Amino acid sequence: MRKFLIIVILIILVVSLSCSDQEDKLTFMHFWTSSDVRPVIVELIDEFEAANPGIEVELIDLNWSNGHDKITVAFATETAADVIELGSDWVPEYAARDLLMDLSDQAGPYRDSLMGWQAAELGNNVYGFPWMLGTRVLFYNKNLLKEAGLDPQKPPRTWDELYTFSETINQLGEPFYGFGSNSYEKFRLYKKFLPFLWSNDGSVISDDDSCLFDSRQAVEALDFYTRLTDIGYLESQRNLDDKFLAGELGFIISGDWILRRIRVQPPDFQVGAALIPGPDGGKRSASFLGGEFLTVNSKSKHKTEALKLIRFLVSRDADLRFNRAAGSVTPSNKQSAGEIIRDVHPLAMVFLDQLNYAVPSPVHPQWVLIQDIVEDAVQKAIYHKAEIEDILKSACGEITRILNE
Repeated sequence: MRKFLIIVILIILVVSLSCSDQEDKLTFMHFWTSSDVRPVIVELIDEFEAANPGIEVELIDLNWSNGHDKITVAFATETAADVIELGSDWVPEYAARDLLMDLSDQAGPYRDSLMGWQAAELGNNVYGFPWMLGTRVLFYNKNLLKEAGLDPQKPPRTWDELYTFSETINQLGEPFYGFGSNSYEKFRLYKKFLPFLWSNDGSVISDDDSCLFDSRQAVEALDFYTRLTDIGYLESQRNLDDKFLAGELGFIISGDWILRRIRVQPPDFQVGAALIPGPDGGKRSASFLGGEFLTVNSKSKHKTEALKLIRFLVSRDADLRFNRAAGSVTPSNKQSAGEIIRDVHPLAMVFLDQLNYAVPSPVHPQWVLIQDIVEDAVQKAIYHKAEIEDILKSACGEITRILNE
């Protein structure tokens, strides 16, 4: 009996020590599991640990398909990591539930060196450090423009020019189309339409949480986007990218992943890039501002160590190496951004320029629900399910119900 008790005590001690070891580790939930990026993350973590003896970091891998759900469950079960990578749309959702640490004081000294803070701000507080940014630009096929009798050195700058140029390229006949328009894809379609709304001085919701999605500006923007889609080639993002790189699309709104594909397999035509056109009247260009943010679990027992890791990861060298591995041309660190354009595709500069006119999704705790309504409205419009005014009025009613909950 005595031997049995001794064995039980030893087992308890071993388990206790094991749990203690786990609790002593700084945990980091991240999404970069591919063979070309994860090794760089591991290298950076090794360097951080070497520079900070006594801090051991455990990586917790997530994937894009169910990462949001896993993070939500982890918070609910109080097993969320100390440091958590979150997409820009997710930060306000968790911050509003007091699940993220307020980083306003820590962010202060880094305000001038990092871009993209606005996407992680809720009220007057900051809940995440920008790590990697993302936006969209207008790519165009210079060869098709020339063949259609257009000046390949002068891409469209206004809505009317984009429409007219697209119509002109359509006259070349199939398989050529002027504009590639995104079909319905969750988390993608709203990023294609909202730049047209923003450049027309429109918004989805106001600062005081009122719905503005049925405004005159919204009707004009969706009417133009629908007419542009009517004369365009409607497909998924991936298929649009493929058709563009095959030389069969004049214009496409896409991200910097196209630059990576161009480097690996250069197309047989000249690719241009420009800011997304705005409406007539001198109104500015606009584009979607997204990105990945590093946040701290509000219940973390290692907040000091978590902040050390975040500061390291957003530093010039670390951010540069991470973004290079991921193929991004828009790191959050301004010095990294200045360095990265020297050794990547020359069109990368357009992305950095577009960031000056990029707008984050409405920073609201319920945006994940609201964006579904926005995408449903755009989908109904481009498939002509109802009149645009009626579509937006109905959508605004749904958004108002969410805002009032």
